[in-house]
Amino acid sequence: MKARFMTLSIQPLPFLRSAGGTPLQAIRIRVADPPPDADARWALLVTRGAWHQTFQMHGTDEEIVLIPEAEVPIDTTFTAICAESRSSVVIRMAPVRRWTVHLVLHSHTDLGFTGPVSDVAQLHNENTDQAIAYCRETAHFPEGLRFKWTCEVSWQVQNYLRDRSPDQIGALMELVRNETIAIGALYSGELTELLGHEEAVRSFAYAGFLRQTYGIPCDTALLCDVPGCTAGFVQIMAKSGIKSLIIADNNFIAPFLPRTDLPRPFLWNGDDNTSVLCWYTDHPFYAYVEGEHYGFLENRRKVEQMLAEKLLTLESQGYPYDRYQIQYAFDNAPITFVPAQIVQEWARYWEYPKVVLSTAREFLSAMRREHAARLPERTGDWTDWWGGIVTGFPADEMLTRQYHLRTPAVETLAAFLSLHAGSAPIPDPRIARAYDGLLAFDEHSGGGNIWQPKSRDDQERALREGYGFLHSAIADVDAVQQEALAKLRAPAAQPDNRGLIGVYNPSGILVSREVSFNADSEKPSRFFAPEIPPHGCRLFSVEDLTALPPANPDPDIPPSQPNRMRLGSASLSLEIDTATGRWVSLRDEKTGAEYVSAGASINTPAVYQVRPVRPFELGKFIPELYNGTSHPGDFLPWPAASRASVVRVASTVRTSGCRIEHSVDGIPWLLQEYQITPDSHMVSATTTLLRTCVTNADLKKKLGAFLHPDGMLYMCFPFAVAQAEFLYESVGRILRPPGDQLPGTCLDFVAVQRWCALHGRQSGILVVVHDTPLLDIG
Repeated sequence: MKARFMTLSIQPLPFLRSAGGTPLQAIRIRVADPPPDADARWALLVTRGAWHQTFQMHGTDEEIVLIPEAEVPIDTTFTAICAESRSSVVIRMAPVRRWTVHLVLHSHTDLGFTGPVSDVAQLHNENTDQAIAYCRETAHFPEGLRFKWTCEVSWQVQNYLRDRSPDQIGALMELVRNETIAIGALYSGELTELLGHEEAVRSFAYAGFLRQTYGIPCDTALLCDVPGCTAGFVQIMAKSGIKSLIIADNNFIAPFLPRTDLPRPFLWNGDDNTSVLCWYTDHPFYAYVEGEHYGFLENRRKVEQMLAEKLLTLESQGYPYDRYQIQYAFDNAPITFVPAQIVQEWARYWEYPKVVLSTAREFLSAMRREHAARLPERTGDWTDWWGGIVTGFPADEMLTRQYHLRTPAVETLAAFLSLHAGSAPIPDPRIARAYDGLLAFDEHSGGGNIWQPKSRDDQERALREGYGFLHSAIADVDAVQQEALAKLRAPAAQPDNRGLIGVYNPSGILVSREVSFNADSEKPSRFFAPEIPPHGCRLFSVEDLTALPPANPDPDIPPSQPNRMRLGSASLSLEIDTATGRWVSLRDEKTGAEYVSAGASINTPAVYQVRPVRPFELGKFIPELYNGTSHPGDFLPWPAASRASVVRVASTVRTSGCRIEHSVDGIPWLLQEYQITPDSHMVSATTTLLRTCVTNADLKKKLGAFLHPDGMLYMCFPFAVAQAEFLYESVGRILRPPGDQLPGTCLDFVAVQRWCALHGRQSGILVVVHDTPLLDIG
C-alpha cells in the first residue's frame, strides 16, 4: 500500500535524560496526513553529520523520541519514510538549557472569602500539622524531592502558635530553621495602598517577632491575589529585614500583564537606596494557581506538555536565567501530596529540567546568589488595581481610616505620658492587637463572593468575625485612649499641676484649635488652645481660661451675583448657588484667582453606570477582563424632582458656614455642609448620603434612575489651577502619577492617604481627604 505524503513538524523540547552517560534530548514529532491505517508503521531517520539513527514509528500524529544532545549548534535532518514517500525537515539544534523549576506549595489565605474566618484559621492550622508530617516522612529523600511547604502569611502562624502545644510549635520552628518550611513575612494579603502609614510598618512586625523569638529566617513576603503593591512598601520591607517579595498578581479586572514590560525578577528600588528582589507570576488567570495550570494536580504527562510550552516560550522571549518559579495554591485549600508525587516521578524520568520542591524564599535567594550583578533595577509605584473593593463597605472603610490615624496617635500619647511620669514606655498588647485587627480587616478578601453559607447562623458568624476585626481594634484603641485621657484630666497625683488642663498634639505639625473638655458648670468647657507643639503638650490654667463667644449667625456678605450665598472674608470666599445648592466659586480675594473651572461646580455628586462588554463570572477566564478592554458607560441624569434648601449655620468667630439639604417631596436624601476659616485659607466640606436612599421605598424608587445599583458615585472637584502638577500622599511616599508609576499599573484611580494637591506655578489647591481614599484623576 502506498501511503499519502506525510508532513513533519519537529519541536526540540527542553528535556534531557541520560543513557550510559550520554545526555539524550527529547524531540516532539508531529505528523500531518499520517498513514490511514492506524496500525501502519513508518520510519523516522535522524541524521547529524556522520551520526544517524532510525526510529520505528506508529501511525499517530504525535510522538516523542530521544536523540543525543547537540554539543554545539548544528543542523539535524529528520526524514519520515513510509513505503515510497519521504518528507524531510532540517532543524538547527543547540545544547539544552539546564533548567531548574522551583515548585512552591502553599495554601492561599483569604480571610472569610470561602468561609467564616475561624474556619479558615482552623484549616490552615490543620495544613501546617499535615505539612510537618509530610516533611518528616520525606526527610530521608534526596534534596529537591523532600516535601517543602510555605505558610503564605504570618497570620497563619500566629493562629498556630495560639492553638497548638509547645511540642507542635517546636516541631514547626525546627523545620523553618532548616528551611524545609518557610513563613511569609507579610501579616496577611493586604491592599497595601489602603493601609495607614504605621499600619503598613506593623504588617511586618509579627515576622520580626518570629525571627527574634525563635531564631528563624523570615525574610520573604508573599502578596498573593492582589495585583499591585505601593512603592512605599519597598523601604518598609527593606528596613524590616525583608529581602524578597513575590507577587502572585491576579489580573481579574486588572490588566497589568498585557501592559507591563517589567522584567522578572527585578530589583525594586526605594527612594532611600533600599531595594527588594521582586518576582511576579505571569498568567493572567491563574496567578498563584499556576501550578494547577501546568499539570501538577494531574500527572507527569500533563506537566510535560505544559512545562515544555512554557520553558520554550521563556527562551523565545529572551528570559536569561536557568531558574524559574511556579506556585501551587488554591483559596484556603487543604494541603495535598499529589504535586510532590508528580515531582518524584519526574525525577525518575527526566534529568532536566530539574523540578524541585522549594520554599518561597529559596528561588529568589538562589537568583540573588547566582545573578546579583545582572539583575535589572526599577524604580516606581506599582499602583494596585483592587483598591475599589472598599466601595462595597464605605461606612466601615471610613472607620478604619480614622483608626489608621488614631491608633498611632493614642500609642504616642500613652508613651508620652509614661515618659512624663518618669517611667519607660512599655508596649501595650492592646495596641499590637489593634494593629493585627486593622491589618486583618484591610486584607484583600472583601465581601467574599465564592462561599455559600450553609445556614443563616454561618452567615452571621462570618459577618461577626469579619467585621469584628475592625470593631475589636476600635475597642482596644478606645480603651487605651480613655486611660491616657484620664491621666491628663486627673492632675491630683501631681500637686503642682492642680487646676491645669493638658492639651496633647499627636500630629507632626504645630496646631492651634478649639478644645472641649469636662468642666464644672461655672467654668468654660470650650476654649482656644494656640500653638500646641508637634508630638507635644501644653498646660493651660483652668482659672485663666476664657470661654469662646457664643455661636452667632454669620452676617450676610454680598455675593457676586443674585441667587448666590457668599461665605468667607476679604481674603478667601466661596459662593453657593441657592437654586441648586451647588458650590460654584472659590476665590482668593487677594490675588483674584478663581479656583472653580468655568461653568463647573465643586463637590457635585455624579453617578457613572458602567455598561460591561461582557458580564464577569468568578472562576472563569474571560479575555476581555484580562486584556484591559475598556467598558463604556454613562453619567446618569441628576434627579429632576430633587430640590435644594440652602441655609446659613451658626458659627464661631473663626468660621462661617452653610448647610444644603437635597430632598424629594420633602424627604432629604443628601446633605452638604461647608465651613470656611478665612485666616487659614481652608474650607471644610462634608457630604452625607442618607440612609433614606435605601430605607424609604418611595424615595428609593424616585432616585432609582440616579442612584442606580450598578452605578459608581463620584464627588467631583473640577479645580482650576493653571499648569498644575498632581501629587498625593501614598503609604510612605509622595507620588506624582503617571510619571512615578511602573508600566502596567493602575491609572483608573489612586488611593490617597491624607492629602492630594494640584501644585501650580502661582497657586495651588491642597485637599485633605478624611474618609474617602479613592481618587479618579480627571
